[in-house]
Amino acid sequence: MYDLWTIVFSLFLVWILSCLAIIFIKSGECWRKAIVPVYNAYVLCKIVGKKWWIRYLLPLPFLIGVPMAIVRVGVLINDHFAIFNLKLFFIVSFIYDIIILYFIICTIIVYILIQIRLSKSFWKSNWFCVWMIFLPFVFAWILAFDSSTYDLKRLSWSDNSKAKVKDKTVKN
Repeated sequence: MYDLWTIVFSLFLVWILSCLAIIFIKSGECWRKAIVPVYNAYVLCKIVGKKWWIRYLLPLPFLIGVPMAIVRVGVLINDHFAIFNLKLFFIVSFIYDIIILYFIICTIIVYILIQIRLSKSFWKSNWFCVWMIFLPFVFAWILAFDSSTYDLKRLSWSDNSKAKVKDKTVKN
């Protein structure tokens, strides 16, 4: 049973990475950037025209959560702490949980905005955007293998200064 789930997960991972690689190729980026875990989110933000500081918000829950998990395990294993220190530890732990929850909510919002902007930059409809948010593994495949073309100028509300196109013609 373990071997079957490993094969299924591996095939699913290859599926998602190949779709992402083809989307990167269609948008003018190198396909190898899709394979690197955190860097592909950074490049995806660049593809949809997000500002540079939003790209750094995505890995924050992991960068904050992993050290806190290590500290929690270390404190719970060690029996040399007094009751006061454990109370203080649980208060600080609760504050860290609130911070991590805040960053996770921000990451979900940024994910939704990225999916909408990615769909719109490939000339897709609003319903495609909604389905792209909830079923990305199916609709990323559709986005990768259909004949749509990438155009960042399609996003008139893009943060990218190159994407802002204004019509300066004078009409008489």
